[in-house]
Amino acid sequence: MASGRKTQLGCMCIALFFLLTSGCSKDGGGSSGPVPEDSLFSDVQRDGYIYNSLSDEEKIWYNELCYAVENHRDTAKFSRKLTKEAMRKIFVSVYYGEEYFWMSSIFYSPRFATSSMHIDYRFDREKCETIAKETGARRDEIYSRFDENTTDYEKLKTFHDEIVLGCTFTREGEYANIPYGALVDHSAQCEGYAAAFTYLCKGAGIECITVYGSNSTGALHAWNIVKLEGNWYHVDTCWDDPILDPVNEDFCRYYYFLGTDGDMLGTSHTLDEQYTDFPECTDSNSYFRREGLYCEDAEDAGDMLMHHSADEIRKGLHCISLRCGSDEVYDTVCTQLFDEHGLRQILDKADPFGIADHKRYTRYLEPKLNIIQIFLNFNEGTEIQYS
Repeated sequence: MASGRKTQLGCMCIALFFLLTSGCSKDGGGSSGPVPEDSLFSDVQRDGYIYNSLSDEEKIWYNELCYAVENHRDTAKFSRKLTKEAMRKIFVSVYYGEEYFWMSSIFYSPRFATSSMHIDYRFDREKCETIAKETGARRDEIYSRFDENTTDYEKLKTFHDEIVLGCTFTREGEYANIPYGALVDHSAQCEGYAAAFTYLCKGAGIECITVYGSNSTGALHAWNIVKLEGNWYHVDTCWDDPILDPVNEDFCRYYYFLGTDGDMLGTSHTLDEQYTDFPECTDSNSYFRREGLYCEDAEDAGDMLMHHSADEIRKGLHCISLRCGSDEVYDTVCTQLFDEHGLRQILDKADPFGIADHKRYTRYLEPKLNIIQIFLNFNEGTEIQYS
């Protein structure tokens, strides 16, 4: 369990509105009395990270709220009165711990302890069924590309790429905060990106959490922490889908794919751990290490980029990238590639048939992470040999 990373951020990502008004614990139609504890979810075995972080008593309240949301009830009834802080914790835990895309993020904060909670919904039951069906079909289409030999790492990379390349960032729209937005409607904001990644991971049996906090500017933000080969890693598909001018729909980056706490926390991302201590992400076996694109020594950079360039161009892909092990190596490699025209020499060797334009390219640099990424332009009329 993580420790020592508590923040003072007292709000949820994107749109959790805390309406501190009297009478906001409404008793609406469709509600019933408290569900007897001994009959509640007798056939449901929850095993999510957020759920398992709760106390035994909090798990009862969590299940009572789940019961109401799953049955689309206007009011959740609890087996005892909860303080407003306890109620808020359960609301936040269910909102991020379950895949209830129809559950609104609006939380009605009571003035006094109460045993009921009013719930708002984004969609009615009929629309929920349509959204679930279409999102499930999209998920199944992605899964159809896998076989028994597909590794979890390959699945995660596929999920990452599908979301990054298939979705456009927006703050508008009724689907912007749910998996449907990122996967079917192809537009979402950060919560929708993160929810889609969690949705795909959970369906594939990969443990994943949607986490929340703030970005480097202090704005509310959501992303993921995922478990791979026994270790936890950060993934931010939204930040790997940058808004570029001019627009480049083929550009995909991996700055925030399988990152560590050191890569992200305290610099670009801050976790809100008011209610949940999220897992520590300390393993450095990132995308760049796994792909053989991590350079400890500037002398190795040229060979790495040459092989990577040849592979990507042969596949018809435009992006080549490298991560350096230190600021010093990064500065040296940048000088060699761009000031001393080393990149042109590398491309001359990697691409002898001139599929790519060796003089015109776009470079994307992230000095905070020591990442160099280059987008190549392909020459018209040159045949590409796909593999």
